Amino acid sequence: MNNFQKFCNLIEIHKLSKIDIAIHFLWFHEFVSDKSEANVKTINEYFVKARLPEFPITRLKDNFTKNAKVTKGSIAGSFKLHRKTHSELNDKYLIQLSEESISIKEKVSLSETPFLNDSDVNNAHTMAELYVIVHCFEN
Repeated sequence: MNNFQKFCNLIEIHKLSKIDIAIHFLWFHEFVSDKSEANVKTINEYFVKARLPEFPITRLKDNFTKNAKVTKGSIAGSFKLHRKTHSELNDKYLIQLSEESISIKEKVSLSETPFLNDSDVNNAHTMAELYVIVHCFEN
């Protein structure tokens, strides 16, 4: 599954309004392209990619102009996320979409652990993964 499909599953598109989807696509565009702003044509390409009907360009421009979560970009006809919205979406999705997983194995040599065999170490890894899942559900 590519990052865009993963993102579409994370944001639960079917539960969002069309303008909220566009705002999320604006954030995703910045995530993948390192460009802080995009025009409505670019956002509409994400609608097509997600197999959703395109947002009428004039309506999208009007909605972006009126929405407090979006501000005008430095390039004519472009828009960018408001600082607060950008921060909220980063907190919500950035960790889940990052390719790298956190690994502590490299810092400690588990193969040299006394009194534990390979199956004990594998069981410990499984327990650690379960602990992370339970911790996330509790919080």
